[in-house]
Amino acid sequence: RRLDYKVDLSLKGNDKKKEFLADVSAFANSIGGRILIGIAEEKGIIIDIPGIPCDDPDALTQTMDNLIDNSIAPRIKKKIKWIKLHNGNYVFVIEIPQSFYGPHMVTLGGSSRFHYRTNSGKYQMDVYQIREAFTASTTLDERIRNFRLDRLAKIESGDGPVSIAAKPRFVLHIIPVESLTSEQEDHLTCIDKNHLMTALFNSYSLSGDCKYNFDGFVVFSTGDSQTKYIQLFKNGCIELLDTHQFQNDDYPKLKATGIEQHSILAIEKLSELQSTIGCGYPRVIYMSLLGVKGYKINRPYSFSDTYPIDRDSLVIPGVQINEPTEDIATVLKPVFDDIWRAGGYSRSLNYDEEGKRKQSK
Repeated sequence: RRLDYKVDLSLKGNDKKKEFLADVSAFANSIGGRILIGIAEEKGIIIDIPGIPCDDPDALTQTMDNLIDNSIAPRIKKKIKWIKLHNGNYVFVIEIPQSFYGPHMVTLGGSSRFHYRTNSGKYQMDVYQIREAFTASTTLDERIRNFRLDRLAKIESGDGPVSIAAKPRFVLHIIPVESLTSEQEDHLTCIDKNHLMTALFNSYSLSGDCKYNFDGFVVFSTGDSQTKYIQLFKNGCIELLDTHQFQNDDYPKLKATGIEQHSILAIEKLSELQSTIGCGYPRVIYMSLLGVKGYKINRPYSFSDTYPIDRDSLVIPGVQINEPTEDIATVLKPVFDDIWRAGGYSRSLNYDEEGKRKQSK
């Protein structure tokens, strides 16, 4: 079900292209897999690897990539690479992960076909399967949003994994989409306590204590006025809470730059941990600021007056990381812009006008 072998490749004419696109979209609409082009098989067993002749494998790779991007809606994730054989021919490998935001439709030439894959090959989806796929996608979006809102409600009510200091609070959620599907795994069974403890403590310059709890595993440091913790849920989701990014001296201050710097580093390290324990992509990132009404963006070297935040909670829309090679700072820019905008600025001042992050001073 996860592998499809093809001895050759033809993209001449719409019929051949549609057949190719149907194969690709069928994997995305089911459980993902790989298409290997240039391999002969019989009843699923490889019998020869002749490869296909190709003068410019990079150009053919780009042609396939563009065809998939422009003729399947919504767009799917994929990776295409080639392998040169000793005979001078090439094997092309197309890797398509399972999509959680389908179903995906072949649109080439006005087509509107949906396909899925079983152990016997690909099939066209009927109206009932299409309806079920759309419902599943909508339900998954709701589960992700509701997980975040449910956790914020628990924090607000004092029902967190440790005793939480008074407001205000910065809360970060990293949610692998697959963690909230109907088939959830317990990711904590494959990693020992010392590895967990080290990875979580190092991700946020955090020191203190740790323990297993009903939800999974938590590291934390608590005091009369400050709290930090990172809760790793057994399904792979992560919740980070920090009360250190606020000051109350001359006036209530929000350390927006500190939140940016710490969260970029934390997400990079925590994403590595999630991959280590078997969590896949995509992942949704949420940030929330609770109890921040009246706080101003802290700018130590600026004498200009800023405006206080006008509401108690900033429940910021999420962003999505689709693969480990994405630049976290770039992905998070819209989130940081929202924080600064709540404090009276047009955008985060830690990015230039082209949207590139400035070097930290």
